[in-house]
Amino acid sequence: MLSKFITPTPPGGFPEVFGSNPFWHFAFWASDSVKKAMSEPSMVLIHLWGMTITHDDAPDARKKILDNMAVLLPQEEEPNIFIPRIDEDITTNPKGRAPQAFRIYNISEDSRDFLITQRVFSLHNPPITFFSYRPGWEIPKLIATLAGYTTAEIAALPAIRKIVISKLKGNNEVTACITNMVLTHKEYRHLDHAAAIDKALNTIQLGILEMKIAPTVQENKVCVYLNAPTANPVDWLHLQRIIKSLAYVVHLNGTGEAWEIDIACTGCGGMDHWRGLCPFKKVPQWNGALTKSERASAAAQYDQDWANDPTHNDLTNFPSPRARRGSNNNSRGRGGPRGRSRGKEGRGRGGRGGSSSQNDAYAY
Repeated sequence: MLSKFITPTPPGGFPEVFGSNPFWHFAFWASDSVKKAMSEPSMVLIHLWGMTITHDDAPDARKKILDNMAVLLPQEEEPNIFIPRIDEDITTNPKGRAPQAFRIYNISEDSRDFLITQRVFSLHNPPITFFSYRPGWEIPKLIATLAGYTTAEIAALPAIRKIVISKLKGNNEVTACITNMVLTHKEYRHLDHAAAIDKALNTIQLGILEMKIAPTVQENKVCVYLNAPTANPVDWLHLQRIIKSLAYVVHLNGTGEAWEIDIACTGCGGMDHWRGLCPFKKVPQWNGALTKSERASAAAQYDQDWANDPTHNDLTNFPSPRARRGSNNNSRGRGGPRGRSRGKEGRGRGGRGGSSSQNDAYAY
C-alpha cells in the first residue's frame, strides 16, 4: 500500500515522539475544537512536520496530504479536514501559539488503523512529512526535565538516576500515588506494594537535552522518562506534579530541579529535543523539511553513501538526491488524483499577515 516515495520504516521502527502531558496531541487547540474532534469516530490527528496550522505553506501542505490519501487509501471517498480554533486562553496558551495538528475524518476504520499504525509518512514526491495519531489522550513517558547539574552528560546519568529513584522511593506521596495506580493495572496488581513500587520506579531512564546558551557555553538538562503504571491521565498528572516539586541533590554535581520552560521540536513535536537534534533527521532516506545548510550537508552525505553502497544501484527504491530532486519538478498534476477540487482551501488561506480567519475552525 505504501508508495515507493515514502521513507521506509527502519529496522526497529521510527523514533518515538515524547510529549510532556497526556493531551499533547491537542496542544494549543481551543476546548470546543477538541470536543468537536472527539465526537467523530473515524478520524485521525495529523501533525505536520515543521509548520503550524497558520503557516503560509500549511494550506498547500494539507492539499498535498489529501492528494496522497488517494494513493495511500485508494478505496476511500475523499477525506475531510478539520482545522481547530487556536486556544486563546492566556492561562493555558500565554504565548498564543498555534497548533501543528489538525484532523482528517470521513475515512473507514481500516484506513484509520492503517494511518495510526504506520504513524510516520515522509514523502519526497511531493515533499511533505506528517505524523498520524489516534485522537485522544495518551500516557507520556517523559515526566520531567531537570536543570541545575554542573555536569549533565551521559557519564553522569547513572549517578543522577540512582538519586532520582532513591528520592522518589522515599517520598510518601510518590509511593501512595503509585500504590493507587497499580490497583487496576494488569501487570502490577498481583504484586505487593513494595514490589510494585520498585518495578515502576526501575523503569526510569534518563536522557540529555542538549542546550547551548552561547556559542561556547553548554547548559544541558536531564530528561526523566518513566513507564507509569496507569492509563488514567489525572493520576499521571498528579504523579508528575509530585515528581516536579522535588529537588534531586547529587554529591559534587549540584541540585536538579524541574525545568518549567516548555520546548518543542518544530519537526516531530517531541518535547525532549530541539529541531536541530531531531532523531528523525537521522532516519535513512528521511525526507523531512530541512534548512538550506542541512539540505546541503544531507545531500552531500547521501551522495557519498549512495555511491559507496551497492544496494543503491536500484534507483527505484534508492534514488540519489539528484534523481529525487529531478523527480519533484512535475510531481503534482494540476487535476490531482481523482480530480480533486483545488478551491476548497479558500476559507483558510487568509492574508499573509495573519487574517482573522486563521483563528477560526473550519472544515473542507
